[in-house]
Amino acid sequence: MSRIRHILYIEDLTVSFDGFKALDNLNFYVEENELRVVIGPNGAGKSTLLDVICGKTKPQSGSVLFYEEIDLVKKKEHEIARLGVGRKFQTPSIYENLTVFENLEISCPKEKTVCNAIFSKLTSQDKEKIEDVLKAIGLIEKKNFKASLLSHGEKQWLEIGMILVQDPKLILLDEPVAGMSAKERERTVELLKKIAPGRSLVVIEHDMEFVKNIAQRVTVLHQGKVLCEGDIYWIQNNPKVQEVYLGEV
Repeated sequence: MSRIRHILYIEDLTVSFDGFKALDNLNFYVEENELRVVIGPNGAGKSTLLDVICGKTKPQSGSVLFYEEIDLVKKKEHEIARLGVGRKFQTPSIYENLTVFENLEISCPKEKTVCNAIFSKLTSQDKEKIEDVLKAIGLIEKKNFKASLLSHGEKQWLEIGMILVQDPKLILLDEPVAGMSAKERERTVELLKKIAPGRSLVVIEHDMEFVKNIAQRVTVLHQGKVLCEGDIYWIQNNPKVQEVYLGEV
């Protein structure tokens, strides 16, 4: 029987802000090719966890290992991105004055200067990759639209596409369906299921119906620690979770 390999191996992680422990000796493990959802009340440490993984925030103590061997704590944000970690924040971060296609074009990884990355021509392989991503995110018909003309949901999908063209091994998504319509949420479920095979996803979300539709495993954070983990149905019926997060059923 082969040993389970973790793409994220986090132990004893502590992050403090002015004496407040956002993460308190947190232990958190994500397997290869796993779609993990992290839930918890406001202030539980969810976004801080993603900030540490992508290098935006440095912890006071603890380890964050990528594939159990690369210490992300010692890496800078751009170095972590190059290793194959993509992060999407709550608010879409796209170039609204550029077209959908151009947003994906400048996101293609290139071993060049910033100037060359903007003005260099795409290879046929780059173009094929962008076309595939456009189809995956459902924006192939709008590839020549200015990004500013997209709906809120479409902007979220575009940002996910900007991560996908970089061929990440791990994608971190912070509340990807916040502010979406019911139809957009349904399409986002389809999108995440489509892009999940062959990579790992860590998703922070409050929409429990959305969580039910995507999660393979759910981690509940409370006061900077893991309260419990399991499948969504076990989580929803856990008295501790109901007390701190879901409320009485």
